[in-house]
Amino acid sequence: MTNNSVHNQFGISTFLAKIAGRITSKGWVFVLLTGLLSQIGISAAQETDSTAYIVLQYEVTDQAMYQEYIQGVRATQAGHEIKLLVTDSNTESLEGEALAPRTVILSFPTPEQAMAWYQSDAYQQIVQKRIESTTGITTLVNARDPG
Repeated sequence: MTNNSVHNQFGISTFLAKIAGRITSKGWVFVLLTGLLSQIGISAAQETDSTAYIVLQYEVTDQAMYQEYIQGVRATQAGHEIKLLVTDSNTESLEGEALAPRTVILSFPTPEQAMAWYQSDAYQQIVQKRIESTTGITTLVNARDPG
């Protein structure tokens, strides 16, 4: 399968390209990431132009506080359409230095719904525990770049 066939088959090219661009400029990382999402059931048929992802890549620095975050975060999802796509505590860098060992990818129907959850009172009450117990990044990524 070539990069072009993967790109055409799945509408998550912008999302994957941004992640792959942070890891390496090699196109085969794009293929591996697309294959991963394909294996967990994400395809062009399930994705719309407005699908959005919140991608977290971080390292836990305070395990006790992080566990408090984990115990409270699920309750924040009530009333929001969130799909947990990936949670990996041993992210492997194929080239270059890894950003962080843990990767979490959440899917939302729209960027607005992603931000509604992220900015919700419930999540804002718990997110500080993750921020204080980890180092890393959190990004909002659109499935398809309208530009």
